[in-house]
Amino acid sequence: MSRSVTVAVAYIMSVTPLTWREALKVVRAGRAVANPNMGFQRQLQDFETYKLVEERRRLKERYPSLALADSDLAECRVMLDSYQDMLKQKTICEGKCAMGRQCPTGVCRTGSKRQPRTRRPSGAAGAEAGSAGLKRSPSTLSTTSTASGYRPRSSPAGLYSYTGRK
Repeated sequence: MSRSVTVAVAYIMSVTPLTWREALKVVRAGRAVANPNMGFQRQLQDFETYKLVEERRRLKERYPSLALADSDLAECRVMLDSYQDMLKQKTICEGKCAMGRQCPTGVCRTGSKRQPRTRRPSGAAGAEAGSAGLKRSPSTLSTTSTASGYRPRSSPAGLYSYTGRK
């Protein structure tokens, strides 16, 4: 979800004069869920700061007519207006709903109804005790393979231990 939204935002930025935040709003107006994670947002900021001018120049050289540029921008402006209307009607959000409040898109964090997990004891002692009524099989209790220092590997690099060749 984040990657496709990010690509769409980068494209809109490249063919219009919109910033990454405006382009994201355009995508959000047309898509129910469009919330790129922080890493993708950082990539969009970096793209806007360091590469966008070059990308726009490259596109103009490759496609000199850019016949649809005006209509693309006009459509994006309509989508931005639509986005603002949806915000006012509270049918979408900007991903900043307060904790515990109902998010119109269902993507913001709301109060958790899950109960916290209880931690199980870790290590051999907890496994042997069988805290959940489970017991280890006798074959896993043996330490002969690890005590000798020999442990077969499952990766192709470990095949020599089975073939005798290095």
